[in-house]
Order: sequence, then C-alpha cells, then structure tokens
Amino acid sequence: MTTFEIPTLTTERLRLRAFRASDLDAYAAMQANPEVMRYLVRGRTSTRAEVWYTMASSLGAWALRGYGMWACEKLGGGAFIGSAGIFQPLDWPEPEISYSLDQPFWRQGFATEAATAARE
Repeated sequence: MTTFEIPTLTTERLRLRAFRASDLDAYAAMQANPEVMRYLVRGRTSTRAEVWYTMASSLGAWALRGYGMWACEKLGGGAFIGSAGIFQPLDWPEPEISYSLDQPFWRQGFATEAATAARE
C-alpha cells in the first residue's frame, strides 16, 4: 500500500486541508453555480460525479507530484468555502497557484490568503 501525507495549513482565517468525502455536497453545490465556474478549467458547471472525480484527482496529485489542491474551510465553524493550492493537469507545462471559492465568500480576501499560504 502506498501512503502519503497531505499537510494542513492554517492562516489567520482559513484551514487548507485534504478533501474529505463529506465535502462533496458543498463542493458540488459550488461547482453547479455558473458564475463560480465560468473562468475555471472547462468554463462550465460540473456534475456531482465530476466533482467527486475532481476531489479524488486532487488527493491523487499529492501522491504523484508531492503537491496539489486543498479544501478550504473557514476557521471558527469549519464552513467549506472552496479549494486552493498548486494545480498542474497532465498536459500543462508547469504548475500554477489556483483557487476557486463559493460565491458568498468572494471579495473578502480569502483567495489571496489561501493562495499566499499555498505558495509559501
């Protein structure tokens, strides 16, 4: 069995952690919003099954590359707000810092906070 560790990062307001199966409902609802998804990889909403695949792929990237995406939650309540981390699909030339946040959490500085933590 192959094992690997996904670090947990904590910022002033956020926790970046490994995805959990319990994140599926919130993540699927977020990725069903056309406003959230329009500038992301495929530019369209995702089905529940596609979101599950995204979560599994995010976990697998850590084992294959040693870096990947985290689930983001607010401290003090643990609300799932989106994802952030280092993203590199197979056919991309280099990794990039990536984030996607659910619409209620836009324009509050969470993306900058999460991306800075991921970069460091």
